[in-house]
Amino acid sequence: MTLGELLIDVLSERLSGWNRRDLKSHQFSALEAVLPSPDSHLRLLGEAPASTPEESDARRDAFISRFEASSTLAANPAKGAVAKEAFDSFVLAGILSNASVVSFPLQAFREMCLAYWLVQRLDEGSEQEVMVSRWRVVSFAAAVLRRSNSFFKYRDVFERYTASLLSDVFGVFAVASVVLESQDLDLALSFIEGLKKLGQHPFNRSGGIDRDDSSKAVAASIRLARNGGFDWFFSEYLDPRYPVRFAGSAILDWVFAEWLAQVRNTLITDQLDKFKTLVRPHIDASTFHVHGIIGRLSTVVPEPVLQIEEITEELKDLILTEQPQADSVLKAATHHPNSGKDQAAQTDDSARIHGKCLKCPHERLRPGEVHGFLSMGNSREGQHDKTRSQDVGGTEKFNFENAYRSTESELGRRPIGALLQSERAADSSHFAPPLTFKSSA
Repeated sequence: MTLGELLIDVLSERLSGWNRRDLKSHQFSALEAVLPSPDSHLRLLGEAPASTPEESDARRDAFISRFEASSTLAANPAKGAVAKEAFDSFVLAGILSNASVVSFPLQAFREMCLAYWLVQRLDEGSEQEVMVSRWRVVSFAAAVLRRSNSFFKYRDVFERYTASLLSDVFGVFAVASVVLESQDLDLALSFIEGLKKLGQHPFNRSGGIDRDDSSKAVAASIRLARNGGFDWFFSEYLDPRYPVRFAGSAILDWVFAEWLAQVRNTLITDQLDKFKTLVRPHIDASTFHVHGIIGRLSTVVPEPVLQIEEITEELKDLILTEQPQADSVLKAATHHPNSGKDQAAQTDDSARIHGKCLKCPHERLRPGEVHGFLSMGNSREGQHDKTRSQDVGGTEKFNFENAYRSTESELGRRPIGALLQSERAADSSHFAPPLTFKSSA
């Protein structure tokens, strides 16, 4: 259930017999004769604040006058009595306050009422009000239309609205919220197409995605786009052939965690096979995603994780027999107490499972330092896991080199394979263990 659906249910309950709880079944008989349904009440209430600025003062008489002048009551001879009963019913239901200056006790109530008014304007053939409205109100309007099974009639209006918001990366969360409330496949696919036009890694640059509501909305929008959403998400962020942008990488972890929780039971074989290709490269390179994305993937594609020598037998058994519990262990191990900050700027908070430390040393660096860190060779920490640079079991080793000293703009989307060179010297040391591939590759 979305926030919009929850608000619709709450307001409908309050307006469909809230007064009868006091055994006053005929308290608003004039209102019920003209506007018998909760939806009609909300459309009337939405028109009043739509005609005035949000911050302006409004008193009881002003609200009643707006009700009388509304398109619903303007031609009704009993509009005075109906308007007064309407105001009293909204106060009794707790949707309006009865203070000297009338207001909505919750901003969400006001936004939902405006959403009902937007739907009325769409029914009247006008879409201009939608195009200039705030995204939260438009998202609630999508929820109202979906509840009445009529969203498809105005899908093109919402597509134009979301396209206007996606003119830059700062509209990503707003559009995702509209898509989430609509639960519409076609609108979700248009969202993905809009993301493609924003360039590489738009989430990292959006500036408005947090760990809670916004990451859930973005993840749900990708899920709603089905295979189109998966293909874009994987190629843009997860494909192991390309390096992950370090700056803003925590956002990727948040969105991926929410998305995986929503789709884990619906992933098809081809998608699971793609996920299996992620595990070994990230672990060999000790990327910061070992503790987030790779840990969570162990609950849906455990096979490549079980082949890793570093994890304990206890964790292997846990992955095989209690995958949901394993997911909670890994999630707890990756939790950062101050989740709003870039994890790269935090102190060493490496995950430990049964005493085993799966540490990414470069997580302690700031985003601008990670590239140089991966290519340095002379430091007291340069002996970290030195033996892993040697030939084992007929494999050929590769390591990150000077290409990681380039700026992100220079790096672009060049394949990792083009940035790697063969490492033959057994005594070579690097802070991040090298990527390892089969000789035949």
